[in-house]
Amino acid sequence: MGRKRHWWNKRPESGKDFSLLVSIPLDKVCVSFPVSIPLDKVSVQSSTNVHGLKCDLLSTLPRSWVDISPPTDSDVIIICKPSYYETSNTSRVQFTIQIKATFNWSVFLHNNLLSYASCSVLHCIPCELHGVDDVLSLIRCVEKAKICQGHCDSKYKCLVRHRNGKFHDNKGMLLALEDLVTLDKPTIRSSHCEFLLDSDSPYSKCRPCYKIRTLLRIALSRYQHVIEIASLKRVGVHSHVNHRYLLEKEKDFKLRNQHQHIRSLERKLTHMATKLSIATEKVGVHLNSDMHEDVCSIMKQEDNEVVKLHPEGSFQRMFWSQQLNASRVQKASAMKWHPLMIKWCLYLRYKSSGAYEALRESGCLKLPSQRTLRDYTHVVKAANGFTLDIDEQLVRVSKLLTLKEWQKCVALVIDEMFIREDLVYDKTNDELIGFTDLGDINNHLVAYEKCLNEDTCPTVANSMLVFMVLTITFDGAAANRRFLKLMGSEKVLFKVINKYSLEKRPLFFFSDPPHLLKTTRNCLASKARHLWCNGSDILFQHITDMYYRDREKSMGLLLLPKIKLEHIQLTPFSRMRVDLAAQLLSETVAKALVLSGDPAVQETAKFVTMFDKFFDALNVSNYTSGVNKRKVFQQPYRSGDDFRLKWLKEEFLVFLDTWEQSVQARPGFSASEKQKMLLSPQTLLGLRITVNSFIGLVQYLFTLEGVESFLSQRIGQDPLEKFFGCQRQRGATSDNPNVSEFQKNMQTIRIVDTMCRPSVRGNCREVKNQHPINPNENTPLLKRKSKRKKSKKAKQHD
Repeated sequence: MGRKRHWWNKRPESGKDFSLLVSIPLDKVCVSFPVSIPLDKVSVQSSTNVHGLKCDLLSTLPRSWVDISPPTDSDVIIICKPSYYETSNTSRVQFTIQIKATFNWSVFLHNNLLSYASCSVLHCIPCELHGVDDVLSLIRCVEKAKICQGHCDSKYKCLVRHRNGKFHDNKGMLLALEDLVTLDKPTIRSSHCEFLLDSDSPYSKCRPCYKIRTLLRIALSRYQHVIEIASLKRVGVHSHVNHRYLLEKEKDFKLRNQHQHIRSLERKLTHMATKLSIATEKVGVHLNSDMHEDVCSIMKQEDNEVVKLHPEGSFQRMFWSQQLNASRVQKASAMKWHPLMIKWCLYLRYKSSGAYEALRESGCLKLPSQRTLRDYTHVVKAANGFTLDIDEQLVRVSKLLTLKEWQKCVALVIDEMFIREDLVYDKTNDELIGFTDLGDINNHLVAYEKCLNEDTCPTVANSMLVFMVLTITFDGAAANRRFLKLMGSEKVLFKVINKYSLEKRPLFFFSDPPHLLKTTRNCLASKARHLWCNGSDILFQHITDMYYRDREKSMGLLLLPKIKLEHIQLTPFSRMRVDLAAQLLSETVAKALVLSGDPAVQETAKFVTMFDKFFDALNVSNYTSGVNKRKVFQQPYRSGDDFRLKWLKEEFLVFLDTWEQSVQARPGFSASEKQKMLLSPQTLLGLRITVNSFIGLVQYLFTLEGVESFLSQRIGQDPLEKFFGCQRQRGATSDNPNVSEFQKNMQTIRIVDTMCRPSVRGNCREVKNQHPINPNENTPLLKRKSKRKKSKKAKQHD
């Protein structure tokens, strides 16, 4: 027996030192080694042959291998090969060979048992090692073989680590796992990895690891898609954002979502249609006259229960009574419809005449015919301007004779709507409709001039429609600004004296507050302007950066929860939306800017705060929002010395003046460059006119007897904007009607009145329950008288 070499006294060939740690109990072995050998697999049977093989092997064992056999067990041979890893600067046991008393052997790679059946490199070694040559052949085979590299790509590592280091299929079977010890860097291996490859193999991975690569790619693609969608959802890609403002990924995400939504709706529609047809075939019943009478009798029997369920004056009770009465009459012409029922049917027909006719012909509901509805809508002839019929309807709807003096104070709202240029032939009047027409007033003036030239005296008026117009509200159009110049030569003309009133009442001019807020936001977002005040910039980029930081770093809680991408990426349509401007120039955005702590954004925060308070003060819509939202500027006005009037005069107007003075005093810039540091001249003029007029109006109103409160939203153009929205609704895909369509729609809207609801996506958002349906409204509606045909005897007599 040769000299026994102790492995702890050996030096590796590379000259590196190895630090090995104790990893098993001392009662089992007396030698420390760095990995845990499964002792339950070690045979402790006594065999002199294995002992002799061990003695012969120690004299011929290569220098890089070390004997770590337990001294208390002579029937087991355990040899290992340590290796040094430069990347981690550590020494570890790489290969371990275990020979049992039966001469069966096992090979471990970093404590991973190599399967003889799956590892093709080991097939050249016999199952039993009876001599030193067999053991050396196994050692040479193991040293010569290449280690399977697995998948070292970082993208696959992130995927598997996201799944707690193990990759399973849909059935729960383990397919791959993360290996942290086999190589000097982490890798992803198949659960059936062979670990060793032939040295002549051109590949770096075993066959099972190559097969698992396809599944990893599919799972990685799905994982990246989920991460991308989550990031895009945090950014908030709205379906209404124009494509030119989106990146390729955002555009693809938007189109994919829209496609999926359309496919989902189509599937739901097909499923519902199929389900409805099947249910109709199985349980559907054809109603005959007998069943119709039975249904009518059931309605009569259950009438008392319905009356108890719905209180007097509710729309449901009125609707039930109308259906019950309609089922009793023999002829449709004998039915007397409630005025509110007529308005409701007119509104349904206004939304879609085809849907109304389908509902009526279904027999589920008793509804008046479209011919009957036309008698109500065509009672007044469609025409431009002021007419006698419109004046009479205005007096009747407003109940002018019952109004108090302070209730007759009204605001005159002026705005324009783009219509489609078109000429339509009216067969009733035998004329073309679509030419410019200023209405009956212009025609009266022309006729009056003719009377003066012909020396004929016109008829003197004997009645007057009286409304006390206190305010005139318009936007910043050029025609409206020219109108103000005609009223006076003052730089900021906000009121004049109404010379035609006996009390010489003031007439206040207003620029629409929502319109001013939109133009302010547009000036802030304009790339042609660079707002500056008191040595600091007022930039839209400050809000944009805050929005993206909020979306990137948020963990579910957002500083700006209402701000979406459509607030930042403005389109021609989004620039006209008041709600987007109000949410952007809000107290929430101002507090988020202040919370950032950046001194460069403090002037922007002050700018946003000032215009948030300005809009709240001039947009009070109800009596509860100020308390519910805890914003004192949204509470109703109850006196002429309200604190908000003082704030508007002493702080807001002073802020505008100070801003303008600081810009004008800034040296080194031309007049045109200084103009770009301010809001547009039209916006500044509109703000000053509106604030001064509002202060004077509130102070004047509370001098009138009977005025207890005032809601500032009444001076805005919202009613007119909603009316334009109702006009565009009727056009379906064609948003802008022509003159003829506008006049016909106007006839229906006059009858429907407050029941007509504006578009959900319109420029103005409707306040809930602002115009509730009043079931007690039973004022008879005017109806066109039918022209009876003459009988044959009457014709013969003529």
